Amino acid sequence: MDEMSRTERPARARPYSSPARAGVRLLGAEIARERKRARVTAADLAERARISLVTLRKVERGEPSVAIGTVFEVAVLLGIDL
Repeated sequence: MDEMSRTERPARARPYSSPARAGVRLLGAEIARERKRARVTAADLAERARISLVTLRKVERGEPSVAIGTVFEVAVLLGIDL
């Protein structure tokens, strides 16, 4: 295998538009708010969604790197209308 040369760098994350980032953050905040309102622990919700706690935290922070299907599944589990 070839080693990465010193001048090569790994690909950076795709730059998302400001409205896209805002929308993802808004949905993440809504998910976190509803989880807390329903008194569901993060660990319990992550288990129900079959994702790691780290991934759930990314969902709630609105990180755009999480697959949209995962975000939607978490929202549906909490009864959030999409």
